[in-house]
Amino acid sequence: SQVRGAAAPVASVDAQKVQDLDARVATVEAHSAKQTSKAKNHMIYFRGGFAGNDSSMVATTNNANGVGQLPGTTKGQKDGWNFGAGIDFSLTDNMFGLMKGTELLGELDLDYVDLGTFTSGLTHTIVSSALPTSSASQSMFRITAAPKIKFFEGSKLRPWIIPTGFTLNVISPPSQANTITELMPAMHFGAGLDYNIWKSIYVGTDVRYNMAFGTLNGTNVNGLTAGGSVGFGF
Repeated sequence: SQVRGAAAPVASVDAQKVQDLDARVATVEAHSAKQTSKAKNHMIYFRGGFAGNDSSMVATTNNANGVGQLPGTTKGQKDGWNFGAGIDFSLTDNMFGLMKGTELLGELDLDYVDLGTFTSGLTHTIVSSALPTSSASQSMFRITAAPKIKFFEGSKLRPWIIPTGFTLNVISPPSQANTITELMPAMHFGAGLDYNIWKSIYVGTDVRYNMAFGTLNGTNVNGLTAGGSVGFGF
């Protein structure tokens, strides 16, 4: 009887230890699951679609020292297409405690914009009705860094906005005879949504607008892109 009485407290202590161990394991597993879920909020994506400038980009070789368009040349097109890729890096899933379920990400986006071709003069200095001309492509490469705010954290459908970001527009050499590449900074705005179709695969759509305060040698980089995307969470 005394042995059974002594064994009871020991068994009770052992049971308590097992419960404590189970609780610790459950806590670790829950933390691990949360970290895994958090990691899936990072994304690499590929996007493309329509690109349209507010106005035609005036190629620098088509300007007579910035005064006007040279004879026999064209300004090029306003509309074209774009293709790019980027990465979203999740910073916080509750806006640093301010908004539950609202995620803040940092986005780095690389985007190629093709606006077709234009007829260019071969030099800035010659102004003649008999100017030699050639057809040249007109394109931009945009590098953007921006904060992205995603809503409905944990949901399959995730709308998002970019309140404002920084874009550096790298304008292609405006003719085959001009090897100068122009740089133009601008502001970047955007809105869109992502949908989780399967595991860590997402499809989405977005509209973005780039706005620069002014032009560079008559070159206007203001314009929008709109299209679809495919993303992979990690």
